[in-house]
Amino acid sequence: MDRRRSDWFEDTDPQAFEVYTQMHRDMSLDQKLNRIFELVEFSEGLVRDRILREHPKASDREVFLRVASTRLDRQSMIDAYGWDPDLHP
Repeated sequence: MDRRRSDWFEDTDPQAFEVYTQMHRDMSLDQKLNRIFELVEFSEGLVRDRILREHPKASDREVFLRVASTRLDRQSMIDAYGWDPDLHP
């Protein structure tokens, strides 16, 4: 078995892993792209939830900026939004 694959799912039965990978092989490009968008949306939702727990009084704009700052470097945040994440811990 390819060692890279077993690292991903060390606790997964090899047959189950093969079914999982075959599902992905069988997906069309549109299905794969849609799945990527779903996963990004899910991931951002987790980040947004964490930010709302840590900053319960944050405005919608502040939540947006804090989420964006998890994807962009400090200088890009300043250039794009005029918001310095280092000044808003």
